[in-house]
Amino acid sequence: MLFSTQRTRVIHEGSRFSRLEKVRALAAGWPAALAALRVCPGGAADGLNCGRCEKCLRTRLELLAAGIDETAAFGRSLVSVELWREAVPMPIAETALHHEELLPALRERGYDELCRAIEAGIALYRKARVGGQDRPEAGLVN
Repeated sequence: MLFSTQRTRVIHEGSRFSRLEKVRALAAGWPAALAALRVCPGGAADGLNCGRCEKCLRTRLELLAAGIDETAAFGRSLVSVELWREAVPMPIAETALHHEELLPALRERGYDELCRAIEAGIALYRKARVGGQDRPEAGLVN
């Protein structure tokens, strides 16, 4: 009900599911949605996902965790460790939780080096939070 008014009531029906659970549901039964999936806040010039911002990279890893190796919307789901470290040196509060949720499924698929890179960013975020920064993303980027 985040966008409700006195006259209009908006209910986010899927709020009880995590992003990863939603991607898994799409992967299991809605291939057309996977092909048309758009998450990029900036987007590419052609209106597609850029594939390199934090939200695109996170979605690609969610697809990979869900067993989807490639989609029309993103191409290959696998993200290189170098690209991840460059684009997401440290997550912010809400994204740290999303990143953490990916770890078991990615580790199960054998992406241990990528998991270590994700964990390193989460550790930086936690260190910044302990240091008292309200928005650590403004301070500890290496």
